[in-house]
Amino acid sequence: LEHLSDPMRVVDAMADWLRPGGVAGIETPSERSIRLPSAKDGWLIFRGCLNFHDDETHTRPVAIKDVQRVLRSRGLSVSGPRRAVLWRHILLMPFYWAGCLVTKGFVPASLLWDICGFADQLVAQKGKKA
Repeated sequence: LEHLSDPMRVVDAMADWLRPGGVAGIETPSERSIRLPSAKDGWLIFRGCLNFHDDETHTRPVAIKDVQRVLRSRGLSVSGPRRAVLWRHILLMPFYWAGCLVTKGFVPASLLWDICGFADQLVAQKGKKA
């Protein structure tokens, strides 16, 4: 969604595309990601996208609450929003970092997303026909 010129139009259309009982998971960089340090050209041992603007294809932040509002207005049930977290990244972080440092010489900034609150997510479901 953060790559699109009119993300809410796509969210609205997605509500039509879903079949009854269909489920959609949506994840987008959080508004918090604008305040994270830039790692585009390297930051400490990290390199890659940590700040929203590190990815030049991002057009503008998408508030997950706006996505939630549009989906609910279209009659979908919505779970979330919540922070996107892959617990295995957090639990195995020392191993990921060590492996990346040895093989690449840096740690991808995406391995910080889970502890920095880079992204938000929600799950929406279209009601089943009676």
